[in-house]
Amino acid sequence: MKIIVDASAIMAVLVKEPERDLVIQLTKNVIILSPNLVDYEIANGLTKMMKKKLKKRTNDRRI
Repeated sequence: MKIIVDASAIMAVLVKEPERDLVIQLTKNVIILSPNLVDYEIANGLTKMMKKKLKKRTNDRRI
């Protein structure tokens, strides 16, 4: 069987979100396909996460 996954499913696995185990379970023994731009979408998602963490650290230091 073939399934298409988007960046959010891949991100869930990469950053250990609560849905991680479900995504792994649902994608076992299948051929995984993804959109051509998925690598850019993942890079964008990771960049946003990093910026959010840096902003939080900066705000926490000001308090």
